[in-house]
Amino acid sequence: MGVIDNMTDRFGRGKIRVATQGTDNSWQLKSDFKSPCYTTRLSEIQNVYVK
Repeated sequence: MGVIDNMTDRFGRGKIRVATQGTDNSWQLKSDFKSPCYTTRLSEIQNVYVK
């Protein structure tokens, strides 16, 4: 991380990326239906099921 920090200082923010970030930023998180209490109410935690 220190090397990445140094390169960011040298080349500017957004020029260096971790490979897992990818290059396609065409999607946005849709949070229209998110509860305002999603971090404090255990009953409102979203579940993801993978088959």
